[in-house]
Amino acid sequence: MRARQDYPLRDVAADLNVVAAFLALEDDPDPAPADVLVLLGNSVLAVAERAFTIFQAGAARWLLIAGGCGHSTKFLEQNLRNDVRYASIACCGKSEAELLGQLATQFWRIEPERMLLDTASSNCGENALFALRILQDQGVKAECLILMQDPTMQRRIDATFRKVWRDAGLMASIVNDPTWAPQLSLY
Repeated sequence: MRARQDYPLRDVAADLNVVAAFLALEDDPDPAPADVLVLLGNSVLAVAERAFTIFQAGAARWLLIAGGCGHSTKFLEQNLRNDVRYASIACCGKSEAELLGQLATQFWRIEPERMLLDTASSNCGENALFALRILQDQGVKAECLILMQDPTMQRRIDATFRKVWRDAGLMASIVNDPTWAPQLSLY
């Protein structure tokens, strides 16, 4: 990337970092116990690892993993194959929720009985809508949610879940945990 003389790269990086911090909406780094921790399909393994860590520590009663096959699926598969810890996960033909669910049970020892999977959604709107349907179909109380997503998508998923819950006539306390805010450095 080349900067114009009147707009140096360091200023471009600083502006992009402002945008990234805005997108990586964070409410509370140590949320109180929630009804459901919702991990949205993405390719950032650090987000899944944080989700599984705080779930194991008692952050929520249920873990719902949402994500069918979408634009991030091939990158999630690639990241799993390239990570020596997780390379044994068979990726071919699985949804993001199935891949992350396998990661949760196989490597993080999360009980399948405490997990719900949405394997059909392929965008933010479907993530929220299908998650709500799954929770309702299973009779799971969802008055307090922790949302975790690729940090650059956190604000968008927050707005989407709030709208879907509001349109369904439901109220939910939503806590956003993007794991971290990406930062661009020139060095």
